[in-house]
Amino acid sequence: MKSIGASSMLDRAISSLRKTYEGRVFAFTVVTNQQQHPQFAPAVAILGEPGYTCLSTKLYGAHDDYKVMAALVDGANAKLGYTSDTALAIVADTMHRSNWKADQEAGITSVKMSKEELIALKEVLDAADNYGSLGILKRYHERIDDAIEIYAL
Repeated sequence: MKSIGASSMLDRAISSLRKTYEGRVFAFTVVTNQQQHPQFAPAVAILGEPGYTCLSTKLYGAHDDYKVMAALVDGANAKLGYTSDTALAIVADTMHRSNWKADQEAGITSVKMSKEELIALKEVLDAADNYGSLGILKRYHERIDDAIEIYAL
């Protein structure tokens, strides 16, 4: 695959993606496909949305060396005005949302709270339920009971 100059790739990507994702916060990240060569390519992660969008390797390039592609991505994020930590936070947000979305779709959403937090939440639901008048909360009440039970094991 022919190599595209780093500056050209960054400028083209940023200009195009600012139009495409107008009004949304996005950052660049590196993705890999070990079945293809070059295997490292740029992608875009959009804050508040699950996952990432792979960019066209024909337009934006790809590389066999992760460090080279990571440097290009870091440069793109710097041109957006992001520190490494800010870009990482945006990408991590999308990864967390991807996992959460997959869990929800599979019906296995997990509660990640301490036992004390679960008990406090149960008390709030009890108060909001007004002693059983909002039957819809019963399902959540049962799930919290199940989660509290796990701590007992």
